[in-house]
Amino acid sequence: MLLIGIAVAAVLAATLTVTATRYFLHAEAGELLDAQLARAARLFDAARSAIDSAPGTVLQLPDLGTTIGHEVAWPDGHAYELHVALQIFDARGQLLMRSANAPDTPIAPLDSGFHDSPDGWRVFVLTSRVDGARIVVAEDDRARHELRVGFSAVALLITLGGFALLLAVLLVQVDRGLAPVRRLAARLARREQGDFSDVPGTGLPSEIGPLVEALNHYLGRLRLAFRAEQEFATRAAHELRTPLAAIRIHTENALDADSDSERTESLLRLREGIDRAGRLTSQLLLLTRLEKVELKEQFATLNVRRLLERSASSQEPIAHARGQWIRVDAPPDLNIRGDEDLLLTALDTLITNAIQHGGGEGITLRASATNTHVTIAVIDCGAGLDKARLESLRDSLRDTDADRRPGLGLEIANWIARAHGGQVLLEHGADGVGLVASVRLPLAR
Repeated sequence: MLLIGIAVAAVLAATLTVTATRYFLHAEAGELLDAQLARAARLFDAARSAIDSAPGTVLQLPDLGTTIGHEVAWPDGHAYELHVALQIFDARGQLLMRSANAPDTPIAPLDSGFHDSPDGWRVFVLTSRVDGARIVVAEDDRARHELRVGFSAVALLITLGGFALLLAVLLVQVDRGLAPVRRLAARLARREQGDFSDVPGTGLPSEIGPLVEALNHYLGRLRLAFRAEQEFATRAAHELRTPLAAIRIHTENALDADSDSERTESLLRLREGIDRAGRLTSQLLLLTRLEKVELKEQFATLNVRRLLERSASSQEPIAHARGQWIRVDAPPDLNIRGDEDLLLTALDTLITNAIQHGGGEGITLRASATNTHVTIAVIDCGAGLDKARLESLRDSLRDTDADRRPGLGLEIANWIARAHGGQVLLEHGADGVGLVASVRLPLAR
């Protein structure tokens, strides 16, 4: 299509150039011949005073014909000499002199200037400044036309030839320049499915460099997306394996139960396993959505105490069912900027972990501030984590490598914190009791 477009553009340009050239050549050739005609008239006027002739004298001017290329009989002539007729009238309109090929009557009106006679002559009439005589010089218009056509034909042939040569060179150069692109397209067409390696940019025209760079950038994004899909499938299979196995065991226990109490116990555990599988599925889907898109919501100013109270109220029924309580400890005038729903998701995740691993004691939601940051801590009173496990979780929160990921809940909370310009921190509780999971966020000014 590129070559066709270039060819069409070149043809249109040549057509426009030829049309304009033909028009201007005709106009310029006509003006040049008219100038020669006027000059001939002035020469006749200057020479007339030296000619002693009676009225009606006939001059035997050479008849050179009316066809361009007509063989000239004079050795010093030229093929472009034209058939010329001459008439001279006095101021009263009486014929004084004429050439043998001119009639007795005026070829054109005796008014000064250029005229086109009905007989096909181009006429110039000059009024003599000496005695007011009218000098009429005429050229056969057919010869003038053929001369203009000859001029135009030569110029147009040169123009068309130049355009044809330019078009041929241009097409060859474009074809040679696009050859590496065609080879690149052939290599891409032969690639196997799932091959997202970079496209080599060597040997390609410099104009194609930005395209190759953009293509490699896009292939890089495809690699990440494909890797994320593979990781999601692998992780989903790994995370769901345990609850699905538990669901199968509890189902078999319910089917093999010897009493209603055993059956009821197995069904309750079956429901817990189903709930856990549902939570894992929701977390996996949420994490997948968060990894694929950037946070585009417009942040709003949020009151930290109100945010903690809302999160605590949603988790209190679950905590009470386990014999735990939730307490909020935050100043009333502390603000942050962020997306409320996402921050609630992060807090709910940390509180859920604290409820599951915090023992029978309560959970404290505490907020504190420095000059630049706000720290929201979820504090439980459980058994906590040993030093090695705590360091492993800290490293996994700092490193995005797939082989060192934390649990789904912590990973989701960490992504939300990073999207808000913060981070998730894990520490031992006071006196080594429990775990403190904190979200550190920028302070709203």
